[in-house]
Amino acid sequence: MPEEEMTPEEMEAFAIKHDWRKTRLQRRAEFIKGLQEVVDFITSHPTLKITGDARFYIFSDSPEEFSYAVRCLGNVTKEASGGDLVARAAFGPHTISAFVSQEETCERVVVGTKIIPATEEREVEIVEWICPPSFLNL
Repeated sequence: MPEEEMTPEEMEAFAIKHDWRKTRLQRRAEFIKGLQEVVDFITSHPTLKITGDARFYIFSDSPEEFSYAVRCLGNVTKEASGGDLVARAAFGPHTISAFVSQEETCERVVVGTKIIPATEEREVEIVEWICPPSFLNL
């Protein structure tokens, strides 16, 4: 429903439904509470055959935020994937992955070109990403 067609009451209900009125700290507290409820459930039902893993994600808005996340995670594996730098830490079968944009963090360097045979031949750049030593040594 377009915003201009909503009554103030409908807008309020929509905002509450989509957590627009909650602060980041409120959402974080709810997230932590939910995790504790899962732990409590699994702990209180030892005979249930519960399996699986959990994956958590940290999306960094800046190289500094990413560096902080990596330092907090401790022992991580690092890779470049899908245009992001990714650092992963394992906690048993569970993982926490931190992401930051490779384009915003590293320097894109064209190291050559190659010809891609196709119906119509074209030339594409061969690139490497040169990341600052501060990220490579995290």
